[in-house]
Amino acid sequence: MGAVHGQDFLGKVFVSHSSEDKPFVRRLVRRLEKEGFTTWLDEKELKPGDALSEEIANALARARVVLVVVSRASVKSKWLKYELSLATERMIKGRCRVIPVVVGDVDPPPEVAGLLYADFRTSFALGAKSVVTALQYERGRAQQNASFYVRADRAVEKAFGGRSYVSVAGGYKGETWETVSVPVPSDSDPEETPVYYDSVSDYLQRSEPLDEHWWASFCDAVDRTGEIFSLILSERPVGFKADRPIAGYPRIAVRSRPIWASHSSHAVVVEMNGLPADEWQSHLEEARRLFEELAIAAREER
Repeated sequence: MGAVHGQDFLGKVFVSHSSEDKPFVRRLVRRLEKEGFTTWLDEKELKPGDALSEEIANALARARVVLVVVSRASVKSKWLKYELSLATERMIKGRCRVIPVVVGDVDPPPEVAGLLYADFRTSFALGAKSVVTALQYERGRAQQNASFYVRADRAVEKAFGGRSYVSVAGGYKGETWETVSVPVPSDSDPEETPVYYDSVSDYLQRSEPLDEHWWASFCDAVDRTGEIFSLILSERPVGFKADRPIAGYPRIAVRSRPIWASHSSHAVVVEMNGLPADEWQSHLEEARRLFEELAIAAREER
């Protein structure tokens, strides 16, 4: 199954590996590209002088599939742990799939120990066939989900005047996330207040609600960014408890929680599941108004 009308919804497949496994990785990449997939491989993408952590974090933030080459060399690699921490966070949120590629007699890292893997230990051909089959399946799902992400991003850009990426990296640690902003001064900017932005598609097509467990994981991710305002657009129904509904907008809810001293973190959730297309924009404009109100209140509290 190739790209549809010249557009590959899967994007570049990120290959996480140890430099000691380069001969195997190059062979695997050649096979995948022969099958019509594109890959992100450090030696092809990075140039001398590039900020390594930042470039890798940005590539992982865009990847829908991450292949993790598991070998005796890679399980000892600090870079593998760094890349896995970024990839598994996105996997938990349903934004990518992580596929272990086992090439030696070694136990997989705990982050991927419970995942189905492609076994190259006895046959390269059979292992490669497993990877290709998985990528073909993911490409089909990516095509089905693309419409929600594209529509959500376009609606957000129209309501908030654009989106941007924030990337903080150092050593073997890093965080990358998207933000929108409202025109209220903040501690970090004299003109605007940043808002963490995330969209959640019905990735498994089961319409499973965002429950309290999902909310706890989301809070952990947001806390690492340092942002206190969050916008969530969900194609799945909201199953966790919200603090208050918004009059006239039954699909918008606000949930707040204390984070330190007198400060609180605030999330505005817009449930897009079943929302008529002609109401998307009005709901997002109301969400923007709520963030302006919350940001002003936060400044007054300080």
